[in-house]
Amino acid sequence: MCSGGCLCVGLASARLQILSKDRALLSALEELNKAGQQLGSYWRRGDVEEAEYTRRWERHRTAKARFLAASGEVVRRHLTQA
Repeated sequence: MCSGGCLCVGLASARLQILSKDRALLSALEELNKAGQQLGSYWRRGDVEEAEYTRRWERHRTAKARFLAASGEVVRRHLTQA
């Protein structure tokens, strides 16, 4: 198990950006990274407003679902081409 946290996520993102040319996947990855960074940075401030935290959490949840759908589609395409 990796204990690098953000470092591992950054490396995985870089690898996807190098290996994939799928625009939907890369766009979803970019949104997921931005949403996660903004959520984490807001949360680490310590003094958070519930409404703003919820808005950022929902953005991250939506971005994660979009990324999972896009990556699933890429995998399906590769499997049907094999």
